[in-house]
Amino acid sequence: MISGYFSVWFIPVFLLGSILAGFVFLSLGGKFLDGGKQVWRLNDKRGNKLKTVIYSIFPLLLLTGGFLLPYKITGNLDGLYSTVRHLPKTLIGQNIGNFELPEFERAYNRAAKFIGERKVETLIFYKSFTHISAEAPGKNGKLRMTDIKGNNASSFGSVYDPSDANTLFTMQEASLPMFKKVIADVARKYKLRKVMYVGISRDIRWGRSYPDGSPDHSRHLDIRIVFNGGDHTLKYDAKTGVCIEDRRY
Repeated sequence: MISGYFSVWFIPVFLLGSILAGFVFLSLGGKFLDGGKQVWRLNDKRGNKLKTVIYSIFPLLLLTGGFLLPYKITGNLDGLYSTVRHLPKTLIGQNIGNFELPEFERAYNRAAKFIGERKVETLIFYKSFTHISAEAPGKNGKLRMTDIKGNNASSFGSVYDPSDANTLFTMQEASLPMFKKVIADVARKYKLRKVMYVGISRDIRWGRSYPDGSPDHSRHLDIRIVFNGGDHTLKYDAKTGVCIEDRRY
């Protein structure tokens, strides 16, 4: 919940728990209200109406306030909104999560805010979270992995050296409009719910050669689309958004 997400099974558990908590509090409150307060004695009819209103509103306030509080504290009400909005599709297995363009923009902006001016080696967007391999704060050239889900960024593992300093890039190079262009192109040809992740990295385009026939071992920034199972991969040029590879294993 703190990350802005909750499991579908949790909804009935939360509702039943809230109803039980509300019943306990209302029982205690009812004893207090009926314990000799003048407002009830002066006018029983008026007092009963007031108690009915209080008894009706209090459970709703308890249910709503208790549910929203963790999201409000963490500033992640947008994550809750996204989860609720996608709930119907989730129930029928059609939710594409971060691959829906508005959701992807939110995920991208969270990643960009977290990374800032630091350099990145790998940036991968899954349906429900983002995986980042970027420079550790204050340690230029030293990388650390981080997963972002909602507003929760969890770094893990120790710092390590990149495989090659030429693999690093900045978020300015990983253009959001270009990502959107690529995802839109993929959506026209395939079902996005079958995509496992959308990633970007600076890699060697193996099998390509210069005009003179010599192998091209220079590194290019590419956007990669990998489908579930990993047996189908698309590769797009991150500068032009043009598909340069469609490989099936």
